[in-house]
Amino acid sequence: MSARQLIGLGVLAAILIAAVMVWNRREQPIEVEAQSLIFPDLAQRQDSIDSIRVLGAGNSLLVSMKKQAGVWRVLERNGWPADAGKVSEMLFGLSQMRAQEAKTADPALYSKIGVEDLSDRWAQGLELRLDGGGKPLRLLVGHAHVNFDGNFVRVNGGRQSWLTDRRLDVSRDPVEWLDHHLIDRPLSRIEQVQVESTDGGNYALTHRDDRFRLTDLPSAAMGSSHAGDALAGFLDQLAFDDVADDDGKATVERRVSFLGVDGVTIEIDAWRQQGRVWVRASTRIDQAHLDAWLATGNSSQQQHDVASKKLHDQVAVWQARFAGKKFLLPNFKAAILMMSRGQILKGAE
Repeated sequence: MSARQLIGLGVLAAILIAAVMVWNRREQPIEVEAQSLIFPDLAQRQDSIDSIRVLGAGNSLLVSMKKQAGVWRVLERNGWPADAGKVSEMLFGLSQMRAQEAKTADPALYSKIGVEDLSDRWAQGLELRLDGGGKPLRLLVGHAHVNFDGNFVRVNGGRQSWLTDRRLDVSRDPVEWLDHHLIDRPLSRIEQVQVESTDGGNYALTHRDDRFRLTDLPSAAMGSSHAGDALAGFLDQLAFDDVADDDGKATVERRVSFLGVDGVTIEIDAWRQQGRVWVRASTRIDQAHLDAWLATGNSSQQQHDVASKKLHDQVAVWQARFAGKKFLLPNFKAAILMMSRGQILKGAE
């Protein structure tokens, strides 16, 4: 073999060794340093993160969220929007989190602070995984410190554990990541409430003499009861506990129709399931009623058209939000929706 060939082989070997070293550096966990940011580039990447996963013991996937068209969605709830504020707050907290103090790097001691590998079926911690805008980020979150406002963590699969300078609130339950807002229709927009019940306890409410009263009785019959106002205000900042796909097969026990002064009607179908009340919702708009309502404001034709379009757009948003879904009501809201005529008359207790 010639000297030139030997030199060439030496150069090739050096290139291969360098490549292996670079590959190894890329594959090895990047260890953080004391007082440094755990994820130094997250502040710049925060808007580019488009996937968040929370894993638990046995590497089980607990929560998965995807950002689609700028909206975070919870995949375990078939893409229902996540609470954007909660997601943003968590990402901001992560971007500011520092490694306050080094703790154990001995795997035998990990379980004492809850940072053992998730491959262990009895692992106590959880792992947060972020993707988008660069290298994937992983944070294994263990116990909270009993005296300091921080968590024990391991970063990007590294051996070294750390106590952070702030506590991280990461929910394991998909429900806790949901945007629980369903609709907001203030009491002032409600004109009449109609209740149809399978037990025959139908009744209607209209606003007169300063509150919502039963339509078939004189005002004095209700005494001091404000239960009618409670039902008429049911849609005011209405939130739910959980959401699921609706197959339309549930046996509806009650339909409550909220007729608006602006011609918008919201219908709520309700039924009990395992001791809780689930509902589906629908909405429609009566253009003639809307036109008459807008006419009372003595607005110009242009103002009329703008207001009409705005309300139609809002109804379209509600229709899309309600479509194919059923919603689990908080117990206090369920009690209001399911009030009997007798409770309205005497005042719900």
